[in-house]
Amino acid sequence: MTSTSSSIKRPLVLAVDDSEDLRDFYEMALASAGFSVVLAADGQQALDLARELRPDVIITDVSMPVMDGLEFLVRMRSDLAPPLPPIIVCSGFDMTESTALRLGAFRFLPKPFESEDLLAMLTLALEGRKPEGDTMAAEKERIRHARERAAKAAAEALRDVDFASPRVKAAVQGFCDWIADYFGFGGVAIAFVEGGNLRTRAASRGSAIPPDTVFDGHALYTSGVLASGASLVIADTSTYSFVNDRVKPYGIRSFVGVPLLGNGVPIGTIVLVDQHPRSFAAEDLLILEEFGRGAIQTESALPAAVERIGLLTPGSFHRVLAAELALHHRHGGSLDVLLVEHAARGRLDAILEALHRTSARSRLGISQYGVNTLAMFVHDPSDGGASRRLSQALASIATVTPLRATGWISLASHLPMTPAQDLVEMAAGALEQAQKKPAGSIERFELRRQPWQGAPISS
Repeated sequence: MTSTSSSIKRPLVLAVDDSEDLRDFYEMALASAGFSVVLAADGQQALDLARELRPDVIITDVSMPVMDGLEFLVRMRSDLAPPLPPIIVCSGFDMTESTALRLGAFRFLPKPFESEDLLAMLTLALEGRKPEGDTMAAEKERIRHARERAAKAAAEALRDVDFASPRVKAAVQGFCDWIADYFGFGGVAIAFVEGGNLRTRAASRGSAIPPDTVFDGHALYTSGVLASGASLVIADTSTYSFVNDRVKPYGIRSFVGVPLLGNGVPIGTIVLVDQHPRSFAAEDLLILEEFGRGAIQTESALPAAVERIGLLTPGSFHRVLAAELALHHRHGGSLDVLLVEHAARGRLDAILEALHRTSARSRLGISQYGVNTLAMFVHDPSDGGASRRLSQALASIATVTPLRATGWISLASHLPMTPAQDLVEMAAGALEQAQKKPAGSIERFELRRQPWQGAPISS
């Protein structure tokens, strides 16, 4: 039984991961086991905390924004005076294991893992003992079985999908092009599980990875993504030899990969690549992961997705909008939120098709808000063109169905942070005002200084 007496110093563990869910897991699992826990969301935060607190042991992810886990290992050795705490590196990408150990990690713990595995590793780290050979062999066998189960689950989820079908091809290609338009990255590829490997089924303009390219577990797309459901972000592939060897044939310098889920099962990968080093904000990664989670809601939904490209669930809409608001708050630009009441009577597929033909897709998010109402936002971080793009979007919808009323909220730059739910509620209030006016009216407000103060600019 673990003592909770204040006279006994509990070992301090610094847990580093950009996933809020995993940080919550670490806090709960370690605190209940008698450890003191401090959390960090990236390597830079972890480095600052390590300098200040000198934890007894550190657990870190590899793929994180700002500073990844491998750079964190290097900086720990260069910036902190010895003795350094043992560092356990956790990742779903086992190709990083040899590099992590070479850079001074005490141990590499592959994701996914159970709390018992983590606690056993922490005990060894605190005692200064390396795992025995038979323990490591059993661990590798467990990982192999986990990957086999993941590949089997993915194959089952995709069992009824005919990738040769024109409708499925259109759905996957449309999804790929929408993501490329949204992020403006060098290129996007969508890969699905096939025979335990990953095969690209769509590639956007400018993608260095062509369709029908097959990657096994030793190539660019590690099969670890299936077992772990982990994302991988590499701002500059030349920094790490284990990545550089795999991407040389494609001329790729930056890489972002997130799991593509079908009915909650990892069935593939969404990949963003560029031939130049590119940073990728934590908020952008959250958005891309939302796209990966929400694209295919059921095992048989892929063919029907051609009519739902870019349509977010209400929950995803709020989470993506919150991330865009954080980016807007930090970098400026323009961000507009609309609620649009239309008369399509269920013809949502035609509305979405019209929207996708416009130039409004850049940072455009769409969700249903009631039976005949759409929630929409556009964030333009560069030229302040969100209002223009939404005007184009409204015009495109009007070619399909009459617009009854629109509530429109525009945000200027350099405003205090505004919760996504508050903005949607403001748009709902503006919509109610527009509904009291003649059909087709737009009630538009611009937030200029405080999120609760607005000035009408058109109606």
